[in-house]
Amino acid sequence: MRNPSFLSVKNLIIAALTLICAVLLLVCTVAVQKLQTVYVDYRHYRALPVGVSAASNTNPVANTIVLFGDSRVQMWKPVPGAPGRVIINAGIAGETTTEMRRRFERDVLRLKPQQVVIQAGMNDLTAWATRNIPSADAHRERLLENMAYFVATLTDNNVSVVLTSVIPNTELNALRKIFWRPALRQAVDDTNRQLQQLAASYQADWLDVSPLFVDDNNRVRSELYVDTLHITSEAYTQINRQLEPLL
Repeated sequence: MRNPSFLSVKNLIIAALTLICAVLLLVCTVAVQKLQTVYVDYRHYRALPVGVSAASNTNPVANTIVLFGDSRVQMWKPVPGAPGRVIINAGIAGETTTEMRRRFERDVLRLKPQQVVIQAGMNDLTAWATRNIPSADAHRERLLENMAYFVATLTDNNVSVVLTSVIPNTELNALRKIFWRPALRQAVDDTNRQLQQLAASYQADWLDVSPLFVDDNNRVRSELYVDTLHITSEAYTQINRQLEPLL
């Protein structure tokens, strides 16, 4: 007859191995689901014509407001309320301001808008924050140069401009920490101060949305984010409340 203590140890080992297998199975399941999501997003992006937004094939119409930017614009829903005005979305996910500049004539100026709302710059800053990327500071410099070009050109064409602050990121997840430097959040704050000065120099409207995304203790309101960079429909609703009086 086997020693009872031996059977107890054996049962504990079996239980421990079972638990480990269950945890590994859960981790693998979550990882596969995440990879599937990333792959679907990638295939969707690659299936779209590069550099083409919803505005690219839109014909000019009267009383137009163009929302110009990256994924934060492309995902803007609900859109701001502007009675009697036509809102055209000219956002493309993943674009830096340099890429936006290549389509500025087609997606914005060609439409002869009355007003343009610009929300952009985060992709330039994530490029700057990417570890070991060559000439990282050049991305921030070009961001400000491109934004100045957008605002100056629109102002020269008698187009009203609302320049919004770059929406801050929430806490970096473990995967992003591998690739990005933690200084990204500070870079967003520094850039917004420079963008505010830029808006003032061209007498453009400045809309600082950053305070919406932090609480009284300066902690990021994670409930307003769907991931590290993108925000919820409730967050857009709150932005709209501040933006609509300027439209």
